[in-house]
Amino acid sequence: MEHIGATVVFSVAGIPVTTTVVYTWIIIAFLSLLTIVFTRNLTAAPDKAQNALELIVEALVGFVEDSMPGRGRAFVPLIGTMGIFILVANLAGLVPGMKAPTSDLSTTIALALIVFVSVHSFGIRRKGIVKYLKHYIEPFPLLLPINIIEELSRPISLSLRLFGNILGEEILILILLMVAPLIVPIPVMALSILTGSIQAFIFTLLALSYITEATEGHE
Repeated sequence: MEHIGATVVFSVAGIPVTTTVVYTWIIIAFLSLLTIVFTRNLTAAPDKAQNALELIVEALVGFVEDSMPGRGRAFVPLIGTMGIFILVANLAGLVPGMKAPTSDLSTTIALALIVFVSVHSFGIRRKGIVKYLKHYIEPFPLLLPINIIEELSRPISLSLRLFGNILGEEILILILLMVAPLIVPIPVMALSILTGSIQAFIFTLLALSYITEATEGHE
């Protein structure tokens, strides 16, 4: 079961670098390389690769615009990047020798904190700090403690949901592979792809809903 836990690979200035960090770097490098390859020759007469890329971008824009009509494009880079990264990170465990970075709580906490900071940053930028903070005491000031608890619970819920599902999936795969290594792999891989995709979608959808709620107007 060593595959499940993160181990220290090396240290930089006394700071340990774990396998989770290394796998995350590999995923970032992979996605960066794909981005360069798919965008270096964009033309007015697109080929199949460019058509596929444009379909993905249009789908992301449509997904965000459905929640924020007329202003969703500004949030596509964040939502799209996060969704694609989480999807690839969830599926990384299917690659021999790798494990999903999202099966490590430190990764999911970091992702949840990005959402947490982004939500409040976008909310303050759109409404101004006074008006944004005012909504925590509306319609009654007595709701302030409840609203604060709700805000703090969101990153906890986001991180634990993603971590628990991906870690549980990896443990299940390892157990099944030890029991029936020749029969299980294909159906388990299909299930992993489905589960990883669903968890990436849920995380992204929740992040988008939080941003929408923080930035919607109450004029």
